[in-house]
Amino acid sequence: MKGRVLGYDSNTNEGAIRGTDGNRYSFLKEEWKGEEHPKAEVPVDFVVDGETAVKIYPIRDHDVEESKMILGIVSLIITFFLGFIGTLISRMAISKQPFSKVVVPVLIHFALASLIFIPAIGWVIYILCTVYFMVKNYQLINKPT
Repeated sequence: MKGRVLGYDSNTNEGAIRGTDGNRYSFLKEEWKGEEHPKAEVPVDFVVDGETAVKIYPIRDHDVEESKMILGIVSLIITFFLGFIGTLISRMAISKQPFSKVVVPVLIHFALASLIFIPAIGWVIYILCTVYFMVKNYQLINKPT
């Protein structure tokens, strides 16, 4: 059966899944077959044993992964062409980070980008910092949920 993890308590190593049949099934960590710990909203495939879920496998959502990759590429392009403004847009609009987490990286990118006015070395610093933020923004968007 397929379903979604409702929640998981790492203290007790117990969790709950809502099956596609609408029923709720409890599970123990020992039945989790994924590499990462169970998290809420993760789609799963499992076997029903009474009111318990066993042999639980997380399902990778390929549509979500593909859209994240596309958004990551958009983020790369925006950061390349718009510099620190691209970092602001990528982090706030695409990865939906709060402003408090966006302000410091954007200011650092701005400060390093302003070195472009120094001949030769300024250009090298500008290119390196822009490539760094392109990669970081891409990774931020494509990090596992």
